[in-house]
Amino acid sequence: MATTPIIINWDIAEKVFGKLIQLLRAGAPPYDKAQLPHIKENLPKNIKTDTELACFLFCSCYYMRGGINSLQAILTLSPIYQKYPLIFRPDYFRREKFEGHQAAIRKLFVGTSLNYGAEATAGFWVKNFRKLDYFWHGNPLMLFDGLDGDYSLLYHRIVNQGKFNPDKPNGFLGFQEKMASMLSYFLVDTGLVKPLMIPVPVDFHVMRMMVEHNIIQIDQADYGKNIWRNGFISALREVSLVYCERHKIEPVELCNALWLYSRSCCKDSPGNVGYMDEYRGRQTAINYPAGASWRTDKTQRYYNVCGSCPVKTTCIHDVPSAHYYKRHELICKPKEKPIQTNLFY
Repeated sequence: MATTPIIINWDIAEKVFGKLIQLLRAGAPPYDKAQLPHIKENLPKNIKTDTELACFLFCSCYYMRGGINSLQAILTLSPIYQKYPLIFRPDYFRREKFEGHQAAIRKLFVGTSLNYGAEATAGFWVKNFRKLDYFWHGNPLMLFDGLDGDYSLLYHRIVNQGKFNPDKPNGFLGFQEKMASMLSYFLVDTGLVKPLMIPVPVDFHVMRMMVEHNIIQIDQADYGKNIWRNGFISALREVSLVYCERHKIEPVELCNALWLYSRSCCKDSPGNVGYMDEYRGRQTAINYPAGASWRTDKTQRYYNVCGSCPVKTTCIHDVPSAHYYKRHELICKPKEKPIQTNLFY
């Protein structure tokens, strides 16, 4: 794991964030076609109230911790809600035995993309809903009541610190700082709560954008290694919050600008596309096309994706997703370019 100090390049952050937000507001490519996972069309059709939607999004956060594609998580969870809406109601878990509820929920995930970490998630589901029912009227929106702009109070209410205590109102299993931001993001973006100045939820796509452009500076000695280290996420959160406060921009907007761009464009950059051998968990071999192995079609793709990128001058690294999703490692390498760099100019 990388040990080099964390250095933030604020000038590049200003340039990249500003340009992407400008394009997002203008509805320019790729934002004219890119869609978020939680758009109305992807949500359960039988949700009728704000509280029901908030509970669905609360549960969706369990699958935003990494390891599962966020769009696939929403699309898989929605039909489960449509068929079993009662399990998304906190008051449903008042009387029955915990083990019975946990086993029933776990069974619903078998054979779906939500099977990853399902045993723990099923336990979180029951314990958290019981706490939400008893202390917060069964409504995640109540967690945002009376904050007066203080996101530290929101974190105090949501983030589980130390041992989970079912007899106290604060602290929910599976919810660390990222998930507190994620829940805030979901509820603000769907219009259920007022905008709150809070660090953006830092997932792979947000990390990729900041690393690719060296906003979080990467030493060449760390190429090919897992660059995740203590303080890494805190630095990314700091960059986002400082920028939003400085420019009076809602964090939801910055998050959408970064997430959608990585999800729509950067994923197709040839240096970010990996080819996996037979799946062997964290030992799965991941290979990348490089150098002379590039064919004309891949060279053309580079120019279609990276050549037309409005922030390409600061993009100096590739950050492929395969290592992150299969091995939980964040790998950075030099930006790959075709050998014939003038082929399509």
